[in-house]
Amino acid sequence: KMQIKPQIIPFSGFSPLFHPYAAQFCLLIIPIGDIIPSEMQNGYRRKTMSLLREKKLFIFDLDGTLYLGNQVLPGARELIKGLRAAGKSVCFYTNNSTKSARAYLERLERLGFEPSAKEIISSADVTADFVLKNRPGKKVFLVGTPSLAEDFEKRGIILSDDADIVISAFDTSLTY
Repeated sequence: KMQIKPQIIPFSGFSPLFHPYAAQFCLLIIPIGDIIPSEMQNGYRRKTMSLLREKKLFIFDLDGTLYLGNQVLPGARELIKGLRAAGKSVCFYTNNSTKSARAYLERLERLGFEPSAKEIISSADVTADFVLKNRPGKKVFLVGTPSLAEDFEKRGIILSDDADIVISAFDTSLTY
């Protein structure tokens, strides 16, 4: 049984693979020697690089994809710099709503990714945008961190115990 360990690594000598349902966005880079027989690698590399050149936007998850804790994964910074140099757009996405977009911006800056605020999107952003667009003026009961509550309130979402909507997120401050 073959095991593949995905990792972010430089393009040189390796080839990216795409998830079939989100090829325009999702990028998984693995050493091609691990799954593609050597006699097929050159043709595969050309086909894959051709697909990459067509893409305009690359969305990356954060913890475990570009970095692990405070350790940048090998080749991650170079990959982001290379995509930008090639004129591609980069977006950093996290489903972790416990920290603010500002906290992720600061972390990515500290790790050397040189992000802009507009490149960072979290599940909190997507949820807040949905509520503001589809349920404007509705009160929200939020199970989430104080940071998430602050972000929602700054966006104009009304938080209340007497609410129309319940939003539940990971909450490190929740006690039983």
